[in-house]
Amino acid sequence: MRTVKISVDLPPPINAKPTPRAKPVFIAMETDGRLTIEGKASTLETLPQDLTARFAAVPRDEQRVLIEMRGKSSPDRLMAVIDRLQGHGWKIGLIGREDASGGLTISEGTE
Repeated sequence: MRTVKISVDLPPPINAKPTPRAKPVFIAMETDGRLTIEGKASTLETLPQDLTARFAAVPRDEQRVLIEMRGKSSPDRLMAVIDRLQGHGWKIGLIGREDASGGLTISEGTE
C-alpha cells in the first residue's frame, strides 16, 4: 500500500480567540518641536533608544507606534522623526486626520 502526504492549511476554529496584540506607544509632536513618548520627554536623537526601552518586552513584529502632530507641527519635523525611526528598523505606514485645531494626527505602525 502506498501513502501520500498532503499539506493542508485549514482556517482556525470558529471559536478561536484572536491573539492579543501589544498596545501601541504614542509619540506626540508639539507645535514647538518637542517630542514626548506617552508623556515622557524625548528628543530626535534619543527617540530610537527611548522606544527600544519602552518596547523592551514586546517582540519587534508586534511593536506599533502612533505619532500625533499637535496643532500646526512642522512637516519637516515629522519627516525627520519618520526618517529617524526608519533608520533604526521601524517600518512606517501613515494615516492622517485633521483635528478640530487644524492639526494633523499621523498614525504609524510596523505592519
